[in-house]
This record gives sequence, structure tokens and C-alpha cells, in this order.
Amino acid sequence: MRRAFSWADTAGFEVGILLTDKPDLYAPYGFRVVPQFQFCGKGPSSDKACTDASELDLARPEDLALIQRILSERQPVSNLLAVARQTEMFLLNACFDPGIRLSFLPALNAVITWKMTVGNTFQLLDIAARRIPSLVEITTALGLSAEGIAVLFPPDRLDWKGEPHPYEGSCALMVKGFEPSTFPQPAMLSPMADF
Repeated sequence: MRRAFSWADTAGFEVGILLTDKPDLYAPYGFRVVPQFQFCGKGPSSDKACTDASELDLARPEDLALIQRILSERQPVSNLLAVARQTEMFLLNACFDPGIRLSFLPALNAVITWKMTVGNTFQLLDIAARRIPSLVEITTALGLSAEGIAVLFPPDRLDWKGEPHPYEGSCALMVKGFEPSTFPQPAMLSPMADF
């Protein structure tokens, strides 16, 4: 750990950001926990009835190749806080959690990562696309009618606003070299970046 953080300091990185399920391990190295928030609200309404989605399976080589291509071309999901490259963690998290659904929306050339929770809440975990579609485009293409929406990243690019609610996930967001109180708030990194 000392060697890794020393390398980062020598390389001139000013800020370190990580997601971990062991925050106490990183506190001695100057990392501090930043509270995370999910964004909740009602789903957007649409008069269109157009389902244009196909389920992806990481066990199918053609689906895996499609996901990897789209991830390599992806635009950050938020202008406030998002990872730029995370192919490996995205794929690992999709494998580790059998509840995660991967849907390809061909008209939008997008891979949507999502769950439907108990209580009929649509959880939007991540979007991989060259152009981030609006939430109404996503829910229309998926053919969803959910009681509520929970977006697990800042929704500034979705043409939709949700109310921030504290998020208690398995991983804590930690920063170093940046005072947590001045970090963009409310903040959240997609759970597809967890490790």
C-alpha cells in the first residue's frame, strides 16, 4: 500500500478516489469517507409504447464483445462525478451480482445496467453509451412502468431530477487530497465501479 500510494504521489496525482468495503484500511493513508446519495423520485411519463431492448448475457461471446466495445467508447454518465474507464470493474460487478440486468438499447447504442427491487422500484445503476440518453428514453425502450425510480449516480445528464437520499451500499466512497466537505455533493459513484 505504501509503495502504491508513494507511486501515485510521485506521479503527481493530486486526488485519490476509491470505493471500498474496508474504509478503516485506507484511513491511515489519508483517505476520508464521503457520504453517498441515491436519487429517488417518480418515473418520467411517456405516451410512447415502444419496447426496444434485448437482454445481454456475459456468457455469450457476442454479448461480451458488444459490452466491451460500448464501454471503450463510453461517455461519463455524469458531469459531476463519474468514472471514465472501468471496463474490468463493470464486468466483474455484473458477474458477481446475479440481480444485475444488462440491457442493450440498439436505437440508442447503449447498455443499461439496472435492477428491479422489491416494491417495484427501478434502480438505474449505470449507462454505457457515446451519448447518455434521457431517463424517459431509457424507461420507454425498456418498456418499464415502475412505482419509483432510484438512480445510483448523479442524474444531471438524464433530463430528470430526483431527491437525494442517503445510500447504504456495500462500499464506501473515499477521497484523499480533497477535503470531503468540499467534494461535490450530493455525490455517488455507480456501484458498477465498486471493488
